[in-house]
Amino acid sequence: MNIIQNRPRTVLVVIAVLVVAVVILAILLFRANKALAPVAPPQNASGTANASASALPSSPSSASVPAGPSALPSGSPSPAKTTAGTSAKIPAGALTISLISPAPNTTWVIKQQNTIAWSNSAKVTGQIDLINATTKTLVGVILSQTGPDQMSYTWDARSVYLSRNSPSMKDVLPGSYLIRVSFDGNGLGSIMNGPVTIIN
Repeated sequence: MNIIQNRPRTVLVVIAVLVVAVVILAILLFRANKALAPVAPPQNASGTANASASALPSSPSSASVPAGPSALPSGSPSPAKTTAGTSAKIPAGALTISLISPAPNTTWVIKQQNTIAWSNSAKVTGQIDLINATTKTLVGVILSQTGPDQMSYTWDARSVYLSRNSPSMKDVLPGSYLIRVSFDGNGLGSIMNGPVTIIN
């Protein structure tokens, strides 16, 4: 008699255990499917995945350029060497940035406003350098930090910082130079154009 009275309780306990087991199994399956779901490709500033974002005609060279030591994720292929008139690319090819000003063989006058401009925002910070056109060595830093959405800078060609983190400056001498914009991430390296002749 006692066994018959306890049977409904036993059935209820078994049903409750089964319901809990099904719920736990459903949660585990949901998490496993979520972990295996494909990741959407990165999108550029216009919201188009893996589409070229170059806003201008292609530059003389559209080769990828080298990144700084921390700019490329580990295991990324090494891009080609930087040369004047190059573009920087995110390795997946989603974004191309070209230096559009100054154009090669431009002449700038010291103390006048001279524009340095590139075709797209990099979405990371960077810096603008003045490079000796003959020796390809760093003369100084024109701007120690560009903004993530910045696409241009106006410079009077008078002086440069000794290095990116230096408060000390030196005057720019008349001569032939290259302008280099380097980016701090997103798989982007440097873009460079010139020569630019700076005169008094």
